[in-house]
Amino acid sequence: WVVWMDNRTENPDIYLYNLIENVEWPLAAGTELDMYPDIRNDVVVWMHLEEEFDAWAIRTLDIPTVNRTQLVRGLSVPSRPSISEETLAWGDLPIAAFGWDVQKKPLYSTEAREAIPPRGDQMNPDAGGTLAVYQDNQNGDWDVYMWSGQTRKPVFSGPGDQTRPTTDGNLIVWQDNRNGNWDLYSYDPATGKVTQLTSDPSDQARPHLRDGILVWQDDREGDWDIRARDLSTGKEMEIFTGPGDQTDPRTGNDKIVWVDDRKGDKDVYMYEIYRD
Repeated sequence: WVVWMDNRTENPDIYLYNLIENVEWPLAAGTELDMYPDIRNDVVVWMHLEEEFDAWAIRTLDIPTVNRTQLVRGLSVPSRPSISEETLAWGDLPIAAFGWDVQKKPLYSTEAREAIPPRGDQMNPDAGGTLAVYQDNQNGDWDVYMWSGQTRKPVFSGPGDQTRPTTDGNLIVWQDNRNGNWDLYSYDPATGKVTQLTSDPSDQARPHLRDGILVWQDDREGDWDIRARDLSTGKEMEIFTGPGDQTDPRTGNDKIVWVDDRKGDKDVYMYEIYRD
């Protein structure tokens, strides 16, 4: 399955594509606002505006059973939720003066939020396994934090900004400008080891990590292209280098999808990985 947000009706909707049957399916299309989908295996989550309450909710669909569930309600603003097999993470801005707040919970359990969230802004959450990661500016610049169980702690607090973290539950990767451009770094929670993954003088940004494959957008050729690395072998792959910008890559189940404007508007493309 591939899922995306679509404005063909001049209204944000959610569409699914069945890669086996080559069939497109409008998951949430109509006059209501549905935004920012994420998918893990056969489960999709997205933001839905409940107009009667003037608030956003996070909805989910289990594709094989066509079972729809409302997981979280009463959110002030829409932002992209993140899902793993076990965890849901999301951001909200409940009180603008207090900044953005990241929350997480077991996927289908009763919702439980912290009474007093951390100070500063927490943004761009990503869920993997039982772990959530996010960026946090409570110390003045952006750092990466991990949240396991009831404990939040910094992954890296150092010079520059560390943003856009991603995790598969075992490894954490983020983009980092401590050297003046955006590079990718990783942190292994089991060993505490930090590793610089890219060092090209161009920018490597918006990483996404699933199933041992790391993807990112890369501007070493002058515009944004897609590259990937198989972390089990260390092999780096040029996924697409061509006209236009290829951005916002996502990966899972040995497939990579991205947003592509080579034809003028934004379309979704896919690449399938064949491992040795």
